[in-house]
Amino acid sequence: MVPTAYMQLEEMPHTFNGKKDMKNLPDPIIAEKAEGPSTPHQLTAFERDICQLAEKAIGSPIDEIGINLMNLGMTSLTAISFATFVEEKYGCEIPVSEMTETEFEERKKKFVRPFDLHKDILYRFEIIITDKKTYLLSDLHHIIFDGLSRGLFMDTVSKAYSGENTEVEELNYFDYALGESEYKESNEYQISEQYFTDMMSEFETAAEIPADKSGRIEEGRIGIVDVMLEKGRVKSFCQEKAITPASLFLAAAFYTVSRFANNKNVYISTISSGRVSSRTRHTVGMFVHTLPLHINFNKKMTSDELLKAANASMLGGMENETYPFIQLADKYGYRTEIMYECQLGVSGSKNSIGEAAYKTEYLKLEAPKFKVTIAIEDKNGQIAVTIRYNNAIYTESYMRTLAESVKTVVLSLMEGKTRPVGNIMLTGATGFMGIHVLAHFLKHEKGKAYCLLRKGRFDEPLIRLKNVYFYYFKASFRACGA
Repeated sequence: MVPTAYMQLEEMPHTFNGKKDMKNLPDPIIAEKAEGPSTPHQLTAFERDICQLAEKAIGSPIDEIGINLMNLGMTSLTAISFATFVEEKYGCEIPVSEMTETEFEERKKKFVRPFDLHKDILYRFEIIITDKKTYLLSDLHHIIFDGLSRGLFMDTVSKAYSGENTEVEELNYFDYALGESEYKESNEYQISEQYFTDMMSEFETAAEIPADKSGRIEEGRIGIVDVMLEKGRVKSFCQEKAITPASLFLAAAFYTVSRFANNKNVYISTISSGRVSSRTRHTVGMFVHTLPLHINFNKKMTSDELLKAANASMLGGMENETYPFIQLADKYGYRTEIMYECQLGVSGSKNSIGEAAYKTEYLKLEAPKFKVTIAIEDKNGQIAVTIRYNNAIYTESYMRTLAESVKTVVLSLMEGKTRPVGNIMLTGATGFMGIHVLAHFLKHEKGKAYCLLRKGRFDEPLIRLKNVYFYYFKASFRACGA
């Protein structure tokens, strides 16, 4: 993961539409090594110590500085071991602090923060001891670590703490990266490329929830709302339909986004673990892939047909997940606006180190990665539909309506069978979606807005305010003005 060469540019090249043009970056200038015989470098005492520590970590003899340790068998795990040996040798330790539980709550809010890729080591650890518990805080950059790597890391810590033998990586990340390069020449790559070419044939723009605030996106922080569903009912329905909960909630997300965005042609994104080979099961690294998902609604689509289409979209994306997402972003200008994540069975895991049990809590940066993330998670024995959003452009009440709408669609799909999805009413505990958002605009926007008396249809706008359309289904309202 270390660059072969560095270059400083006066400015980045751009395409005609203002995007960074990576294809027109200049070729790097790599200094040539001097030719002719050279005198072998005599190691200093410090360099000999470093070589011995590296040899201890990877089990291969090392007698020179500048050699590529990956070629000698260094893996992601042994790299961490090497760093630990260096810290022990030169008096560097993982910080250990004692504080109260209240002080710890404040500390963990500030622990996760952006890395400086030019200066920082891409991981941070800190041990906190309070009068009740001992905490290990860890912050690892996604360049070197994904979610499953966290589990592998903690399992290794637990075994090492208990004196057990630890698992060895069958495939290190360096070799995996080489395989990714060779994949581009394979037949599988061509098949995946054609799959996404067909998917993107109708692409104009990624789906987006209309904003109900006018803040600056870059100044936004993460807002979170959630609503609950009964886990047993979802499990029974999915077993009956032979689909996964991920596909059921994806279908609901597709439909809800379609109604909020006023677009029958919906493109959103999801993520996959990327560990398609069993050889990566013990490998620490960044394997996660971003996958675009697509559906095109029609008025006659039934609930069962929507479920099948969502399931096919999810399976198709996963079957072709090794295709580089960056290619789609570059070719079509695709940018994720709405992320869908199904994390059922992933979060809140309990494990042990020795005889002591530990529980994992995920800390997140305050800055949102996407405008909206629809996450399906385990919470207190139920299924939570969690909306993480940019609070500079969305209000909490608006996003709670979005979460309620996803829940409502899930319940309707489990009852609908052959009923057209156009009959699904986006109502929930907070009431009709359009009326809620209308109330926000009546309160915050200048001028007048009118609610027109009209018999609602699946694709007929009730109100238009500043290019935002509001819909209602099988309902009539009296004319009113404000």
